[in-house]
Amino acid sequence: ESGGTSYGGGGTSTDSLLSIPAGTSKTASATLQAQAVKLWSSAEPTLYTVEVTVSAGPSCSGEVIDSMRASHGFRSLRYDANTGFFLNREHFKVRGFCDHNTFAIVGMAVPERVSLFRAQASRAVGGNGRRTSHNPPDPAVLDIYDRVGIVVMDENRLFANETRYVTNMGVLVKRDRNHPSVVIWSFCNEGGCEGSHETGGPRFQEISYRFDGSRPTLANMFSFGDLLSNTVDVQGFSHQSREKLDSCHAKLPHKPIYMSECCSCNTMRDEDEGCETIYDNPHKICTQKSFNARCTEVLTNASDGVDYAVGTMIWTL
Repeated sequence: ESGGTSYGGGGTSTDSLLSIPAGTSKTASATLQAQAVKLWSSAEPTLYTVEVTVSAGPSCSGEVIDSMRASHGFRSLRYDANTGFFLNREHFKVRGFCDHNTFAIVGMAVPERVSLFRAQASRAVGGNGRRTSHNPPDPAVLDIYDRVGIVVMDENRLFANETRYVTNMGVLVKRDRNHPSVVIWSFCNEGGCEGSHETGGPRFQEISYRFDGSRPTLANMFSFGDLLSNTVDVQGFSHQSREKLDSCHAKLPHKPIYMSECCSCNTMRDEDEGCETIYDNPHKICTQKSFNARCTEVLTNASDGVDYAVGTMIWTL
């Protein structure tokens, strides 16, 4: 595949037998080869289960003393600076939502059933993406996205050129790398990406590739062309105009672009005429005019309307 960067691939099969004397530890690794698999996609999110078993006795013939199961999926990713994102070699425009990881009165202790409802609500309105803003998600949420076919931007919280933050990024990647729904890593958000923070980019890039390398990296930024912008694989933007995207595309022609946060087109009662807050007792004056249609036209279509943009993560659902 030319004109872009491909992420993902196959492997060969190997077998290994490991003997672990009591009171000691050892590390084993193996590569599995799966035949004629069905690919994971948004329309058909096919999952497979990998099971690892620890048995006592020779030749793994004794009592099973421990086991672990993990779901996984097979799919390929490609990000192109001119034509956007491809999932399994098919063009895929991401139309997603940011997830602030809270819900009503439960705060951040969101029950799995509520997370499932939100994922289903996103799909019901045509959504196919989710950004875990601005911190690592509950693993149970990624399990849900794996099952319902939502592609995920998995976002780190604290970003700087500090070992503790770099280590945290590595832990995030190792924890979430088996989820097929995760298609890109995000280092940081807005002001947390700017200024002196950007010097953390190279170390974050290195540890992400060390523990994964099958997915690109991104930062949700206001600007472009600095150290961090030139380090990440995909240029992320927060609430920027079509003019900003076009300028970036012209100056960084080999860099894929993603509207990783956008819009806040959140008015509900009217589209362009009227007022939202006048209906909210005890407000007597208008403090927020209706703007939903103009917001959608100016901001959402800034990325959805051009082929080179990967897609849009709306703030929020």
